[in-house]
Amino acid sequence: MKYFENSLYRKLNHRIAPVRLVYRLRWRRNVQAYETSLSSALRGAPDGVRTLADSPMHDARFVSMDLNRDFVEVLMDCTGTPLAPASSANIRFLNAKVLQPPTIGDWWLYEELSRGDERAYRIEALCADGGFSVERRRRAARRRTPRRDLAPRKTRAGA
Repeated sequence: MKYFENSLYRKLNHRIAPVRLVYRLRWRRNVQAYETSLSSALRGAPDGVRTLADSPMHDARFVSMDLNRDFVEVLMDCTGTPLAPASSANIRFLNAKVLQPPTIGDWWLYEELSRGDERAYRIEALCADGGFSVERRRRAARRRTPRRDLAPRKTRAGA
């Protein structure tokens, strides 16, 4: 993760007040930098990526993960999260690859959504006991090629 580092997160509640203040100011700067980066990454993003960016998963808990050939599906317990009153959320990443699997039962704290290239989006989550990272690739648009007949066409004489 680039902005929400585990080491910085753990120092937000440092026992010495001046030290805690320094880390909280650094955290705020990182939040502002991430928001700028996110708005740039969301330009031209598909609806599913925008929905994920607008859905705060803070304090949700990983219940299960299903790896399929065509998708990755994660079930989250959302009790007590900003998504409440929904008790759970089922997130499906199409055309995705898990870069770092979550620990089942772990808590999702903060996420970073970024754009790899014009067709790839990555979501990384800072978790209480580790992390979670998925990269989603958009399928390239198919090129339509004009059909070419191999046999010459017959033409009518005089037409």
